[in-house]
Formats: sequence, C-alpha cells, structure tokens
Amino acid sequence: MLVALVANGFTTAVIVLILIIAVQQIEGNVLQPVLQSKSMKLHAVVVLLAVTAGASLFGIIGAFLAVPVAAVTAVVIRYIGEQIDARSVEREPGQGDDAEDDDQMALPAPGDTSAPDPNASPTSS
Repeated sequence: MLVALVANGFTTAVIVLILIIAVQQIEGNVLQPVLQSKSMKLHAVVVLLAVTAGASLFGIIGAFLAVPVAAVTAVVIRYIGEQIDARSVEREPGQGDDAEDDDQMALPAPGDTSAPDPNASPTSS
C-alpha cells in the first residue's frame, strides 16, 4: 500500500487498501472456515462459532486452540454415537442367540384356542 501511495498517489493507495481488506475478510471469514471444516469434518458454522467463543473466552490463544478442541469434541461425540448404535444393533430381536426366545414369544395361530383370548370378558362362577 505504501508503494501505491508513493508511486501512484492517494486514490490508488485507497483502492489497494480496500482490496487488501476485502481479500483478508473473505479469506478469514469464508475460505478458512470452509477449508478447516472439510479437513476436520466439521460444519463451517461450527468452526466460526468455535473461533468466536474461543476468542471471547480466552483471547488469541483461545481462538488458536478452538478449532482443534471442537474437532476432538466432535470425534468423541461421533465415537459415542457409533458405540450406542453398535450396541442397539446387537440387541435387536431375531438375530444371533435370541432366535430361540422369539419362537417362545410367537402369537398363536388363528383358531388356536389353547391360548386365552385377551378380549374375552371375565366370567364369574
């Protein structure tokens, strides 16, 4: 910018200054969150919020460490979710060792009178 001011005058220096500010704003507020979100598998909004919260709470160091902390937190949450899903798949009826239990819980065939009718009214003797 100083070179533009000395070589071409004030107007050119102001245009260069506006261009530099615009490029820095686009890079810092759009490009960086998008690239970090792809590399760390986080949404861009999460990256922006993490940097903002980190900077607000802990200053420059907080802004610097916010995205790695958010990424670790996201990985831990994904891992816990995968473990819960794996356990719920293991416990589904009709698979594995539980097949014998499913036969015992089968409904009676139509016309089978060996099982009591749940809709029948109780009779008193």
